[in-house]
Amino acid sequence: MARRGRGNRMPSGPWGRLKPVEQDPLQSIGLPSKGDDSLLNPKTQEWYYNQIISRFLAFCTEAGDKDSIIRSFDALDIRAVDPTPATPYTRPPPGYRPPSTATSAAASSSTPASETPATNASGSSQNPGSDSANAATSPASSALSGTLKALCSIIPSSGPSTSMLAAIEDPDNTKSLQDVLMALRKLREGLVATKRADLFSIQAYIFSIRLSILAKHPESYHPAILHLLRYMAVWTPMVNSEIEEIAGYFMLDAACRRRDLTEAYFTRQDFNIRNKKLDRILKALAHDDYVSWQFSKKQVSRHCLKLMEWADDDLRLHTLKCFSRSYFNVDLPFLEFATGRKWDELKEKDKVGWELGDEEKVTIRKVRAK
Repeated sequence: MARRGRGNRMPSGPWGRLKPVEQDPLQSIGLPSKGDDSLLNPKTQEWYYNQIISRFLAFCTEAGDKDSIIRSFDALDIRAVDPTPATPYTRPPPGYRPPSTATSAAASSSTPASETPATNASGSSQNPGSDSANAATSPASSALSGTLKALCSIIPSSGPSTSMLAAIEDPDNTKSLQDVLMALRKLREGLVATKRADLFSIQAYIFSIRLSILAKHPESYHPAILHLLRYMAVWTPMVNSEIEEIAGYFMLDAACRRRDLTEAYFTRQDFNIRNKKLDRILKALAHDDYVSWQFSKKQVSRHCLKLMEWADDDLRLHTLKCFSRSYFNVDLPFLEFATGRKWDELKEKDKVGWELGDEEKVTIRKVRAK
């Protein structure tokens, strides 16, 4: 017979007084490269992606208006989560050919023999249990249920919606956005480890690339673009519009961030990109045409604008040097249009020492008296 405790009470169980721990579904799973094999299961990958989408949509809803999202993206510092330094891009050697479609398809269908996903909190965020090997080869249509069907409309190629653009640049929302980006990195590692290249993985990669570009995190979107174009597009045919969109991002990244116009034109020729707006951007960079550069900003999507920001400082400095050597004075509206900044920002950030006179006239140089 069990002994009674103090106060004539029966002893409680070992965990009777402890509340169940509520784990964050995004943080409960680790990186596959660090030894966590939870995301090597196809069903777990789809569940984890749904958690990412739910968190991102909740993040956008809490942010409110468009300006709040923009401030949140600008305030984002992903280095606090992912300190990996940027790696330079190396052009593939002459004669490079991706693996054959047959070999890749056979590799993509193979999965690990034993997969034991981690267990999370109960409820809607509960991690699914271990699946059999037959579940690994389930048709792609099963992956397009629920939230996945609306993937293309979450961040369309034309840019996020007004309410979504709001969530990105509020400093209070920075941690939520960092959690989403880090979770996408874990998901990408799981997809690469399992050599998965079906419709689900392609759309997940496209979402990750678009979001990483908006956050200006090249360590995320650059390798994702390379893997998508070099391998996944070969294993599973993609829509031409999607290939042109992702290849266009890669071309702009080469021209604006990596300052390699040769590589940009090589990408344009390799993927047969025929986009007049992108051609105008490349031409403006090649000729240092600041007028055409500013006009191009009004015609492209939000993703292209984020990529163009990498070259803004160099082109602005070149523009200011041209003005200082060519003009005695200039109209303030034209100066702000050509440089893309207001007068106060030019004085504070670019250390412009010119004088602003009456009638919005900026004096660059004064005529020397003879």
